[in-house]
Amino acid sequence: GQPANASEWAAAAALASFAQFQALVEGYQAHLFSWYAAMSIWKTQTPWPSLRGFLYDWWLEPTGAFYGVQAAASDSVHAQLDRGDWGVRVVNKDVAAALPPSSVTPEWVGP
Repeated sequence: GQPANASEWAAAAALASFAQFQALVEGYQAHLFSWYAAMSIWKTQTPWPSLRGFLYDWWLEPTGAFYGVQAAASDSVHAQLDRGDWGVRVVNKDVAAALPPSSVTPEWVGP
């Protein structure tokens, strides 16, 4: 629904930014080392106050985008949703250890 005040609107903007950047990083990770060897995010900070599209804000505080990148890129082994075919991919970024064949068990969290 509609936000009741500025705090709710800012929280919704942070959540949208989180999802946007998490999907961006997971998209690159889906083809890591086959299409891409690295990724870089250009313009990580905004030159004016804004709520979306940057990793940290005007006051150098981390935004929802920062936490979205962190959620997608922090683990050496990461299970992620492939939004192209709605499958689940397991991405291994640890070049020192090979993963044995494994499975991912989804768990419903919600009401």
